[in-house]
Amino acid sequence: MKRSWIGLIAAGVGVLVIGCGVAAGSGSPRAWLQDNCRATGPTRDANGNRADSFTCPQTPTRTAAALADAHPPADRQSGGTGHFLRYSSTMVGVLGAQQGSRVLLARERDGYGYFFPYVGGFWGSTSTGGSFRGGGPSGGGK
Repeated sequence: MKRSWIGLIAAGVGVLVIGCGVAAGSGSPRAWLQDNCRATGPTRDANGNRADSFTCPQTPTRTAAALADAHPPADRQSGGTGHFLRYSSTMVGVLGAQQGSRVLLARERDGYGYFFPYVGGFWGSTSTGGSFRGGGPSGGGK
């Protein structure tokens, strides 16, 4: 009887350790992309800003929604060109592709420059002054 309890406890600890490892593996937007999409290598824009590129099987809207559900962004902007998610140290652009979506993940430093054509001069507003902060009775804007 004592031996079976020890076996059950050992099995439970094993499952817990494996579960924690799986959860830790998807603990960031980068890890989520690595788990759910195919890495296609780094890319640079005309100004030398770097981003890592991924292709995902889902549409841009579904890919962005799934990523945001798994890892809620600090800020989000969507428009005709794609969906853009800002995190504390990274930025993600989810764009259309022939099939599925193309996702660009950049460190914050490169992300502002890389995504400038899409999100405007400051994250949350376009160069024309329109706000993308979204939601709420005050209409966004800081």
